[in-house]
Amino acid sequence: WVAKAGVGLFHQEPPFDGSGDGGTADPGDSVPVQPPLCGIFGVFSMMLTLSGLIIFLIQRFYKENIDFTGGVESANPEFSAKWADIVFDFNALFFLMFLPMLALPAYLLLNKVRYNLAEYTVAFIYVLAHFNIVSFPVSMITLLIDPNHYLAVSQPMQGLMLVYCLFVLWRLNRYRAGAFAGRALAYLLMAAFLFFLFIVGLLIVLFATGVFQWSDFTPVAP
Repeated sequence: WVAKAGVGLFHQEPPFDGSGDGGTADPGDSVPVQPPLCGIFGVFSMMLTLSGLIIFLIQRFYKENIDFTGGVESANPEFSAKWADIVFDFNALFFLMFLPMLALPAYLLLNKVRYNLAEYTVAFIYVLAHFNIVSFPVSMITLLIDPNHYLAVSQPMQGLMLVYCLFVLWRLNRYRAGAFAGRALAYLLMAAFLFFLFIVGLLIVLFATGVFQWSDFTPVAP
């Protein structure tokens, strides 16, 4: 089922017509309607299933083999372990929060065709699903062969995901190269700023609720 859904997903466009009213494409439009197998809820469920399986394997078999400090010698291992647990436990919530952080800058800065915010949110669900399908076998092979380098392999793939996001945004809007380059840079800066605000806000909440202590933020000697 995952294989069939993945193949179908890569041959389909996001299911909206670009009219700005949230409608789906008509049969004669250039953007086809998604088949039920690749419907929005199915796509989102498949995305969470694949990422959930990776998280289950890490927590069950490989947690002791992965350096969650990311190779930063001064990083506090207690903080890194707590942060990893939070990301694992609230994986679905993090995915949901990533959607507006990616969709809102696109709606404001890369919107030549005037898609609405809901349409961009749908588009980024498909983008994240594509990324999960591609990264899933890479993550599995890394865990099986060399779990110690899991983070070293997965971190560059986040950059590739952003490149793919920009490609999708260009394909949806068809900007000229010069105009797109400037808007793409502004998009990345705004998305990074929203992500920074989200992380800071989350850390404040976790600190206020006692999940983190001051000692967790203390750097350790290399």
